[in-house]
Amino acid sequence: MEFGGGYGGLNMGYGQMGGMGYGQMGGGGEGGWNCVKLRGIPFDAHENDIGAFVACEVVDILMCRRHGRMTGEAFVVFPGKFQAQMALSKNGANMGRRYIEIFPANKFEYYNAVCLTMEKGGDLRGGTPAGESGEPAVIEHTGFLKMRGLPFEATVQEIVDWFGHDKVAPKVTVEVENVVLCTNFSGKPSGNAYVKFEDADAAKAAYAMHRENFGRRYVELFAATAEEFDKELERDRAGQAPPADAP
Repeated sequence: MEFGGGYGGLNMGYGQMGGMGYGQMGGGGEGGWNCVKLRGIPFDAHENDIGAFVACEVVDILMCRRHGRMTGEAFVVFPGKFQAQMALSKNGANMGRRYIEIFPANKFEYYNAVCLTMEKGGDLRGGTPAGESGEPAVIEHTGFLKMRGLPFEATVQEIVDWFGHDKVAPKVTVEVENVVLCTNFSGKPSGNAYVKFEDADAAKAAYAMHRENFGRRYVELFAATAEEFDKELERDRAGQAPPADAP
């Protein structure tokens, strides 16, 4: 599946681009927009897998879906040209057993991918943006929410307290052990977290905090699944596991 009509003559390896600067490649880097498209991603890949693959700081990762299913494509937005160029240099590298193609992308392609991912209500799981209005067309609450846009220094207790805001009615109770802070490839906070609530109704009530401020930043909330929560929890525990020879 191609977004925005394809890439024409840009479907070439990074080494073949003749030394062009990122801002010259198909509109990439326009107005400070630094984005690439990845194709060939394993269908069971996670956002952290994408972050580990590009191996540099990212602003956003959009895992493309059609009718709720992964397409094997993703868009990654970077804070600067250098990171985007580093990602493009990975063109042709393997992610697990899969060969990954990487292309420069522009805003139109990125937002078109958002729309395609969300068409007919879409699948808001996995961190897909909610759209310009900030309100997704359909949310099927399952008792789990994903938070995106957290300050990197945010703590689990601060997240618990945040959901205690008066805007949440009826009140919900969040247990500390049911909050998982996500990390990137280097083990540093990614600004994302998963939260498990008592049930779907509690998650729906907590969704009232969508786009509310958390310190100096506003936080977006997305419906998540038990599988996503458990997968991130396993990653977190694996990262905190003591060495095999520890006493």
